[in-house]
Amino acid sequence: MEIPGGVILVVSHDPALADVRQKRLQDAGYEVVSAMNIQSVRAACETQNVKLAVIGHSLPAAEKRRVWLEVRQLCGGRVPILELRNNGSPTVTEPTVTVLRPEKLSALADQVRRILEA
Repeated sequence: MEIPGGVILVVSHDPALADVRQKRLQDAGYEVVSAMNIQSVRAACETQNVKLAVIGHSLPAAEKRRVWLEVRQLCGGRVPILELRNNGSPTVTEPTVTVLRPEKLSALADQVRRILEA
């Protein structure tokens, strides 16, 4: 499921988790760019047409907020965000943020599709 002219940005502090998420989305036909830190998020937003950001559960809450802010400022204010969360409420609550538990990773591609089709 290619996104015309765009990519999915996967943000994680854990390279192994980022690889798993990237592979699942690529297997579903998406073009994916990974970022392991805030500088990589900035670079992706400045050089890619990001259509969706997936923020991993391994990021601390303060880092998630920084990623959210960078995505809002540099990737465009309307880019949807999918936050992966183990428990509790979302780190950032706004209409364009969706939450998915990491154990539901098998549903990642379906959730991405639903968000992009909305």
